[in-house]
Amino acid sequence: MKIECHWKLVSKVFLRKVEKPSVLDLLAMDRSLPRSEIHADKWGPIIKKAREKLADDIRKAAKILADGEVTEEDLWSLTERGVQRRLSVRFGK
Repeated sequence: MKIECHWKLVSKVFLRKVEKPSVLDLLAMDRSLPRSEIHADKWGPIIKKAREKLADDIRKAAKILADGEVTEEDLWSLTERGVQRRLSVRFGK
């Protein structure tokens, strides 16, 4: 419980400091902040749009890389690793 509270506090500080978040930053914020905080700060629509654009980009990239047998699942795994890096670096995990 103590770690969770610290995580939320640090993520709120991060949210206040971020000026131009990347897609991975937005996905990390989506996972780390309570929904009420995301909506109170009006990040909800921004995060949703970023998630939709990323999904579209991944679909397109998978089509381009199909000959190399790179799948959407492979690309989502890479994205997930990036989000996890953001969470660990930004939030001190």
